[in-house]
Amino acid sequence: MMTAWVHCNVCYRLPSQNNKISFHLTSCGHLLCSNCNNVEQSKHCPICKRRVTVMEINRNLRADLQIFFRNPKDLLQQYLKNLRDVLIFQSTQRSRLNKARRTQENKMAKLMANAQAQLKRKADAEKAIVAEKLDLQKELTALKRRFRELQATLLALREAEAHKRTATPVLARTNRFSLPRIGLTERGERDGPESSFVATSTPNNDCQTVHHRDLRGVNTSLKHVAASFANCGKESSPIVPSKVLSTPDILGVKNYSDSSLQKDHIKPFVF
Repeated sequence: MMTAWVHCNVCYRLPSQNNKISFHLTSCGHLLCSNCNNVEQSKHCPICKRRVTVMEINRNLRADLQIFFRNPKDLLQQYLKNLRDVLIFQSTQRSRLNKARRTQENKMAKLMANAQAQLKRKADAEKAIVAEKLDLQKELTALKRRFRELQATLLALREAEAHKRTATPVLARTNRFSLPRIGLTERGERDGPESSFVATSTPNNDCQTVHHRDLRGVNTSLKHVAASFANCGKESSPIVPSKVLSTPDILGVKNYSDSSLQKDHIKPFVF
């Protein structure tokens, strides 16, 4: 361990394997042999006179102090090795950290891409919904317009139907109460003036006013009928019955006696 440069800073003695003189290192950086070391008594360095402590130079010297007695070449190689180990260790840690950061950055980039894609899909969906809403609004407007048109058409049809129903009875009554003509030709065709009355089986009142027109051209078989109506009972009827004609006589139905009706259990007609 001892090198050629180690010596006592007081007497300049060199260490030797033959003698058993020990050397000491002071806290101020001086070397003292055992003969010159009186620090334990004086507590001061004999060279610089400062208060110091001393330690014997041997294998038990602290590692941080042994380094001062080692070969610089060995120290350099050791330092280079240590430096390389330090560099490798630090480089490995940096690589792990950079890898973790890259992984995290890639993950964040994927998340950002997914978020952007989702936002784009959402925006496209919103645009599609807005377009569909506009189409539905247009369709609804068209349906409302069509509904109003159909409603107006239905209302017009109902009004026409109601007008038709109210107009039909008036026309029927007008046709029902129109008076027939009294003048007929020999072939049964209507010809001549219209009568202002209707002939019935009930005798007409003599006071009944008859507005007659010229009877020329009327069928001769019906002249006496028209004349009778025109005379209002002034002329006597050519048919003079011996008794008052009853309804069965007029209709030509045989008159049964009450006894025969009771016999045959036939109830008489009541008029």
